[in-house]
Amino acid sequence: MPRIVTDPNTHVEYVVLEGPGALDWMNALFYGAGDTRHQVTMKARRKARRAGQRVEKSKLIFTFTVLVDGAQREDGSGKNWIFRGWITARHGRSCEWVPVTGFYETHRNSGRIFVWNKGVNPPDWPMMSQNSGLEPRA
Repeated sequence: MPRIVTDPNTHVEYVVLEGPGALDWMNALFYGAGDTRHQVTMKARRKARRAGQRVEKSKLIFTFTVLVDGAQREDGSGKNWIFRGWITARHGRSCEWVPVTGFYETHRNSGRIFVWNKGVNPPDWPMMSQNSGLEPRA
């Protein structure tokens, strides 16, 4: 998996433990419009953080229902994808759409998902390669 650059001031990174298969991924990209769009479910855990000499690994598993807005191939395999989309998040008594971006491997049903903090715009289409990683553009 490529090196991914993160910034805790702008987004929270999650490791996808279980996600959609290739057919569900394709349906999310190509079928439906408006309110009838196909959404995918990803189970994820917050990325482990270093706390001094030890690594803190979250035990909480989150289930994200992602409305995929778009995806592009990460490499030529057709199995590794960079995506962007939306999830709903509860803020007090209301729910609102929150932008997400990520990297997803359909052959392993795993990857990374970045949930962007309120008021922060995610990068347009971050270019990711095995060498440069995912870096938000200024």
